[in-house]
Amino acid sequence: MVGNQARVVGFFCVTAALAGVSYAHDHPTAQRSMSSTPYAAVFHRALNELNLAIDFSLSPAVKPGSAAQHELQAQEPLYVRVVFKDPVSGRPRGDVRPKAWLNLRRSDQVAEEISCRDKIKGFLKGTLSGRADVDLNAYSLLVLNHDNSISYINPQVGLNTSKLERLITLPGQGRDWALSQSQQWLYVTIPDKSAVAVIKTDTGEVAQVISTGDKTTPSRLALEPDDRRLWVGLDYSSTLVAVDTQTHHIIKSIDIGKGLHTLAFSSDHRYIAVTNTADDTVTLIGLDDLTVAATVPTSRTPVALAYSRASGFFYAVGLNGDTVTVIDPQARQVVATIPIKAGVVALRFEPEGNIGLAINQIEGTVSALDAFKGQIIATAAVVKEPDQVTVTQHFAYVRGIGSDKFSLIDLSLLKKGSLAVTDIPAGHTFPQSTPSDLNVADMIVPTPDGHGAWIAHAPERALYYYMEGMMVPMGTLQTYQRRPHAVLVLNRSLVQADTGRYEAVVTFPSAGTYDLHLLTENPPTVVCMPLQVKASSHPGDVAETVKERVRIQRLFDNKPFPTGTPVSLRFKILDAQANQPMNELTDVQVLLFEPPGTWQQRVGARGLGNGVYEITPVFPHPGQYRVTVQISSMRVSFDARSATTVTVQR
Repeated sequence: MVGNQARVVGFFCVTAALAGVSYAHDHPTAQRSMSSTPYAAVFHRALNELNLAIDFSLSPAVKPGSAAQHELQAQEPLYVRVVFKDPVSGRPRGDVRPKAWLNLRRSDQVAEEISCRDKIKGFLKGTLSGRADVDLNAYSLLVLNHDNSISYINPQVGLNTSKLERLITLPGQGRDWALSQSQQWLYVTIPDKSAVAVIKTDTGEVAQVISTGDKTTPSRLALEPDDRRLWVGLDYSSTLVAVDTQTHHIIKSIDIGKGLHTLAFSSDHRYIAVTNTADDTVTLIGLDDLTVAATVPTSRTPVALAYSRASGFFYAVGLNGDTVTVIDPQARQVVATIPIKAGVVALRFEPEGNIGLAINQIEGTVSALDAFKGQIIATAAVVKEPDQVTVTQHFAYVRGIGSDKFSLIDLSLLKKGSLAVTDIPAGHTFPQSTPSDLNVADMIVPTPDGHGAWIAHAPERALYYYMEGMMVPMGTLQTYQRRPHAVLVLNRSLVQADTGRYEAVVTFPSAGTYDLHLLTENPPTVVCMPLQVKASSHPGDVAETVKERVRIQRLFDNKPFPTGTPVSLRFKILDAQANQPMNELTDVQVLLFEPPGTWQQRVGARGLGNGVYEITPVFPHPGQYRVTVQISSMRVSFDARSATTVTVQR
């Protein structure tokens, strides 16, 4: 993953019990390594009984074509890798169940201020006031909404009322989206504006709006597996455009067939295939020279397209046709056709690429396509009017727009030849009861741990959490009166990429010394070590601090507020450079919480003019409450450390 890039490496041999604390930076070998090699430090820690070896590395992510960095920098995506091994045999340990946090030091005496163990206890509570600067166990749900917005929802933070972290306003209605491998960039097609919005995920800023041409209709989009280029299909036309992900400019427009366009890549990164529904064809484009390699005929109205990494072929299915067209990208021709009933609208292969699932909306069925046999091996009924299928390591989820359930398919049984379908309730209304909310992007996404899924439900304005093996969803999240059109996971957590190897992508919010806090459950181990993060070498890319951009003044005094009745909390927001009131802000949010997070409320502030914004909350009981302000458009985020304290009495 990291190649020859500069990296910071930590190696530990640890047996500390949960009550014990190991500080790797206390070891003299570690200090000598840091001083002699500034950007490649090796840490060693050995106790009397060695039962776990830990290798921690953190490396700058390098975009294709850009120069490698030689130090860890703030505001840049970084790859984290943690490897756990048996110190005697060297065999990987896949049962350690790690958790990790990175927290910025607020002083040089952090080890004396609070112990590593106590710090971890605070992080484990999941409260706003105890959150780390970089949480390697966290993820957010991004929800594309009906009202031209994207919500960031944290399903893990321990707050009772609201889990809405951020709200992004789009220039128009989003249709499809794609998240970069580094998770630094989110791309959203805006058909009614003939554009693609580029969003910086860590700040929630719409960094750029890319025009795809006057009166064009960008719909489906896809990122190359190495993030080098973004491809966007312009529906109802014969054009496909390629966007350079470094400059975010269109670098190529390619003539293809007419109609609606679905996109898929080959796993060798050599080809992209695009359907053309009006011409009943699939266009193959070489990614090396960005030219059309072939145009091959398919069955009528090809809307479903997928690639099998097992066979190395593309598979296209026509909505109004009766065959699956098998395309060999190397030979650049059709090599087989497989009979199937008309009505297929979606096709997706399980992770190994051996079996594909074809969703037939007309018949209300799913068909299992064996990539090696080149035939349909089983067909079964699913929920009414199915339109999407999502696949995890163990199960496939089928949504039906005419049903209040989803269908669950056990992939382990499918690999043995049995297509077993179980219908699971998810809501009380049918998705098609609000037809304007039907969309092409996924409404079901796997959880980061791979053992469940989140299911978006537009009519009920909710997200349902399903844990695999259960017969009903295990929980529900509000979408705050917004109807979801799509959902995806922004994952900052450590994911097990292989036995004993965990990986994540993170971004440090600012420069400074961070402490890594690492906890394993088996064996119970606590480890801490420091990491030095430099300021970004691209100052224009760094989010300015609150003091540099915005000044927020509270207009209420320190007198106690009463319980049970509305009170007025006013803030004045000024442009810090011009010292002028900011009157046009539409996304001022105020978070009130009672530490450690047992009660909280998030309220949108209304503008009163002259830069003054107001909320009128009702505090439920006496106590000390904290108040903090967020303005997403100005990159101002909630910060518990700088929050104002208010006292509430009877």
